[in-house]
Amino acid sequence: MGDYLPNPRNLFESIVGQVYMIFGIILITYWFTCFAHYYQKFHFVTIRKFLFYLYKKFYQDIDEDVNQNISYRF
Repeated sequence: MGDYLPNPRNLFESIVGQVYMIFGIILITYWFTCFAHYYQKFHFVTIRKFLFYLYKKFYQDIDEDVNQNISYRF
């Protein structure tokens, strides 16, 4: 059990093994690239929009409280 250790008997098996490894590397690279794209999209669009919403809501509530306190003073 464990890693596959190829033992090619001729040139054809050697070429097939190398092509198999090349396509595996390409597919894994594609998968990680897609994952990184969707992670960046999630982080920079969704989370930042949510944090901006919280920031805006927080400071809007503070401004309303300040305006109410000022209006009571006059």
